[in-house]
Amino acid sequence: MTRELGNKVARQSIDTLTAQQNDNDILPALLRASLLHSTCTVVHADVLRTISAT
Repeated sequence: MTRELGNKVARQSIDTLTAQQNDNDILPALLRASLLHSTCTVVHADVLRTISAT
């Protein structure tokens, strides 16, 4: 019974580690996407301002 419990804990630890690695991959991608989105919005606003000024 102790061995089964140990194996279960080990599997849960590995699953948790995998989930954390996935989060570490996903978060930078989300940050990049949001940065790109906000940058595009700023550039778009500048272009509109320039066009309306001419």
